[in-house]
Amino acid sequence: MKITRDNLLIVDCGAVLMLTQYIAVREIGSSFFSTELITVAAVIMILIGPSIAYYLADRVGAKFLAAWGAVTFVSLLVVPFGVRALVAYLMSLNIEHVAMLVVFLGAGLFYSAFFAIFLPRIVRGGGDFVTLYCLELAGAVLALVLIGLMPNWQCLLVAFYAFIVLALHLAVRSAFLTVPALLASTLVAFYYPLLDAQAAQYYYRCYWEQKDPHLLAVTYSPYQRIDVVTEGKDRTLYLDGVPYYDASDLYWFNYYIAELPGRMVANKGKALIVGSGSLSSTGYLVRQGFDVTTIEIDKKVADFGMKYFGDLNKLSASDFKLEIGDARRIIAGLPDRSYDLIVLDIPAPFHVQTALLYTPTFFDELNRCLKDGGIAAINTCSYKVDDPIAKSIGASACKSFADLRAITGESLGLTILYCARKLPPAIEELRDQARVEERHGFQILDDHGFRTIVGDTRPHDSENLAALLLFAREHLPEAVK
Repeated sequence: MKITRDNLLIVDCGAVLMLTQYIAVREIGSSFFSTELITVAAVIMILIGPSIAYYLADRVGAKFLAAWGAVTFVSLLVVPFGVRALVAYLMSLNIEHVAMLVVFLGAGLFYSAFFAIFLPRIVRGGGDFVTLYCLELAGAVLALVLIGLMPNWQCLLVAFYAFIVLALHLAVRSAFLTVPALLASTLVAFYYPLLDAQAAQYYYRCYWEQKDPHLLAVTYSPYQRIDVVTEGKDRTLYLDGVPYYDASDLYWFNYYIAELPGRMVANKGKALIVGSGSLSSTGYLVRQGFDVTTIEIDKKVADFGMKYFGDLNKLSASDFKLEIGDARRIIAGLPDRSYDLIVLDIPAPFHVQTALLYTPTFFDELNRCLKDGGIAAINTCSYKVDDPIAKSIGASACKSFADLRAITGESLGLTILYCARKLPPAIEELRDQARVEERHGFQILDDHGFRTIVGDTRPHDSENLAALLLFAREHLPEAVK
């Protein structure tokens, strides 16, 4: 095959299209209160771009193409920090849905369409469609290889900018555009950490109403963007822009999900924590004397938890065992009745990955691994026991466990379930134990009372994830705030 400018352009455009989809979807997903529903919407809008390009292929001239290329270049240049800043600004005006509309329409018009227009134009100029399409796919494969090989996010962005500048040079063939584009992309790549920090701080002020946030650390894992944000002496762990652990005000969550059930278990033997990337609940149970194993799917989250919150949790790496991987797979391989306490310390079900950990199937596995006299602590993700999320998760728990208690602490603002085949006798002291530290009141429902409220609610399972994710996307942002 002869190497021509057009062939190189198509390979380059294939790489840009793939990198654009990967980077833009990750930035959009981490700028809104993310669920897979947001991610799917972002992917759809980006994939609409090629359809727009095919429609316009014979309808635009060289001047329009150059102008479109310039606007697309600027749009992509600022994607890694601009999406977050734009969403923050529009959120400050209380128009989140407008923010979604602007970002998604922009994704279709200015993230991908320009780079898809060249294949149909070259084909209509006499090029072979099959050959050109194979070259575009080769560019996409090259981009996937780069995504896998790049050591960090900034290096990937440097490669992304290089492909964009090369595409402009091959397509427009104008030094008037190429030279400024090269200089601009070099400057943005060099100052990216500063630009990203400023955008993130603005985002956390506007979206999560922090008064004076500062970005202490940030990284991208295969699963999510991870931020550690400081405000005064306070430190907060954000996963895809959602607060997962706040060192200042999540004491009560750890108290109800780990500390209190730990007190109810007579044998301080083996404890299993699912989640706990910040390692806060791990610290509570280690101090109680449990032999703790923590399962975390994202190693970078666990690393950040140890590095930036280890001093607050009074933990060292030798104090507990860390298992990296999918909790469902790991727990499926555990022996029966192997743990005295199981803590489900995971985010609310606004991602499929976490929503699947609230199903009867997974709860059955927890019950299987629980020793007699043990407790499984589960967060209902809701304050009101009778709201749809709590009832759905509660129905799953009722199906899997024979004995439950529900406690709603006013200081926490959530309902936590303590579950077992047969709860230990110490559960009768739950009210007295909670009264020791809870000064703002609490409510306890026994097994019969909780099952009465749940009624015939359908258990949360893999067949009704969409409804739960939609409800979570609609209601949980304000609950978290």
